[in-house]
Amino acid sequence: MDVAPVVVPSQSGATVPSGVLSFSITPQDINLRNALDRWLQQQGWQLAWKIDDDLPLEFNATFSGDFKSVLTQVMQATNHMRTPTRVCKHTNNVIRVVARAANCQE
Repeated sequence: MDVAPVVVPSQSGATVPSGVLSFSITPQDINLRNALDRWLQQQGWQLAWKIDDDLPLEFNATFSGDFKSVLTQVMQATNHMRTPTRVCKHTNNVIRVVARAANCQE
């Protein structure tokens, strides 16, 4: 099973929401980019979407767990979409979504 890594830089400073979180997506969100942006803003984070495809949503799904776990689950769900993705987490409260093959250091 492929696991979409959440890269956490060694410098601290970003505040990760704690506790059990829930993130629900529906076709009404239109695409994953919109849905993830909405959820991250609720958590006090910003989204930097670095792929050309906004990944249209044609299904309902709910992801639960801690912040890192929810992001990992969402990225695993993209295994079945046109562009598999992963996240790069930065210390300035920015989550960058990149293609699975991309490097988080770029």
